[in-house]
Amino acid sequence: MATICGKELSMPTTTHPTGRQEKRLEVDLYETINSMSDSYQLTEEGVFGPTNRSYWVVEGRFAAGAYPSKKGYTGSGPTPKRLELLVDAGIDVFINLTQDYPGGTDSHMSPYDPGVEGRAEVVRCPVPDEHLPACPLEGSEAREAARGAHFAGEGCPDCPNDRSRAETKEILDRIDSALEEGQNVYAHCWGGSGRTGTIVGCWIRRHGLAGADEVLDMLAKLRLGDRDGGMKPTPNTSAQAEFIVSWGEGE
Repeated sequence: MATICGKELSMPTTTHPTGRQEKRLEVDLYETINSMSDSYQLTEEGVFGPTNRSYWVVEGRFAAGAYPSKKGYTGSGPTPKRLELLVDAGIDVFINLTQDYPGGTDSHMSPYDPGVEGRAEVVRCPVPDEHLPACPLEGSEAREAARGAHFAGEGCPDCPNDRSRAETKEILDRIDSALEEGQNVYAHCWGGSGRTGTIVGCWIRRHGLAGADEVLDMLAKLRLGDRDGGMKPTPNTSAQAEFIVSWGEGE
């Protein structure tokens, strides 16, 4: 089963709460996050992820890493090994942060949805490669913007934007709801460092598992559990790093 979160998420139409009700909802969410945080412990150093291109954020519950499919996979034939290893490790919710569709920045990848049908849920939260959630760019336009930002030493002018924090919260809420329901999560992008690192870093900050001055170092330590990619920096861009550091506890 596949669902959508992020910018394509259709919110239910209900009566808008009053200011007092909104405040109560915020307090309830904060209390829920705090109670969940008490039960989470970040993975210790020396523990490797369930595949050679992944790492555990919370051992046995929340993993993150690279795209779990292989080029040319169509759903027929053997399931990609990485995908099988993740399912065998108990993963039953995949948070797909890529634009792995025609016209997206990750259109070169082969969707793995058929390989987990009936065994896991794929939640699509598309973010353009090298960008932040809610960036409106796609495909070649997003790639050119990222390339130009790298050369200029600046961030993408389209992100962060007014929707970036709201969309990131939607992704974090989806991860937390799955964990609270006893499901096990795998968050991924293409290489597992930029978009994935951004979401994992914000999740760590949300739960108060690292301070703003230590979250990037903690993220790098967790990434060492990625056997083949652990030495690569995470996240990829200064804008992504600044976004993580700015994230608030309980946000």
